[in-house]
Amino acid sequence: MVITICKTEGCRDSRDEALLAEIAGNYDDENKPLKEAYLEQFTSALTMGGEVDEEGEEEDPSIGDLIMHFISLFWKVLFSLVPPRFCGSGYPAFLVSLFFIGLLTAIVEQIASLLGCVWGIKQAVSGITLCS
Repeated sequence: MVITICKTEGCRDSRDEALLAEIAGNYDDENKPLKEAYLEQFTSALTMGGEVDEEGEEEDPSIGDLIMHFISLFWKVLFSLVPPRFCGSGYPAFLVSLFFIGLLTAIVEQIASLLGCVWGIKQAVSGITLCS
């Protein structure tokens, strides 16, 4: 899909504006207080919802939704600690995300190393098979 944005006011219609707003995600968060944005992130992580049907109404969560929610709850709450994207022009969010990625990489590396040691696998083989 190619989107052309016109510089003159008369060339856009309301349908184009709606499409651009949907693609851009309507980032009106800049005026939101930081505490409220963090609270929204944590609330979103802890809230469990079901699928949305064809009519746009939310269905009740299935058993699979419940199981996956509780399995991923720790990770959702952990990554809710990432600052909102509008805070500091996104740099704190980028740096904290980078830190979390490094932390998870170190954890996966340690687990793969321990499993390779227990199972008697060479370190190169365990790195290739268990980490990837």
